[in-house]
Amino acid sequence: MRKYFHTKRRVIVALLFCCTLFCCVSKKKEIVKSCPEGFEKVTVINQTGLDGCGYMLMRKDSSHFEVNNLADSLKIDGKVICIKYHVAKIQTSVCMAGQRIDILEVR
Repeated sequence: MRKYFHTKRRVIVALLFCCTLFCCVSKKKEIVKSCPEGFEKVTVINQTGLDGCGYMLMRKDSSHFEVNNLADSLKIDGKVICIKYHVAKIQTSVCMAGQRIDILEVR
């Protein structure tokens, strides 16, 4: 009788642990539906595996931007942000995977 009691207790404890573990995991993703006028929606992508590349921005048409001034707080792979930018003039790139830009404003 005691053997079954200990087995049931272990199962209950294991189930409670699993429930607690899955309840604490946040699955909330920040979703940007649309950007204000003058801003463009882009996705942050981690390209640090490519030589000379770092975090880049990808547009809806899959073209890429190399960013000169991307804040550390925005360096999250898959994060969707709205930016206002201008094209950087006369800059060479080691990565050569996209157009170089300077971010003016982020929302």
